[in-house]
Amino acid sequence: MTEALWIDAEDEIFAKLDLVDSGLSAGSHVPELVSVVIFEYQMVFTSHHKLVYRRMDTDTYVYTIARHQQDFQTLLMKRLLKI
Repeated sequence: MTEALWIDAEDEIFAKLDLVDSGLSAGSHVPELVSVVIFEYQMVFTSHHKLVYRRMDTDTYVYTIARHQQDFQTLLMKRLLKI
């Protein structure tokens, strides 16, 4: 991945987070977490990444940013359980 592609991906991630933070874009619940009755987390997609976040009051907390090719379930569990 070239530096220019990396910067484009970063810009796309921050643009998506700006939309989430402003309330103009709402994500869907994370199915892996809904299956264990956890509904606080949502996810949105960019062209290459899945972003998992939680809105608390007026703040947006990002828990993970994963490439589409990554093993998302393992990454999510490690991140949320801090293994």
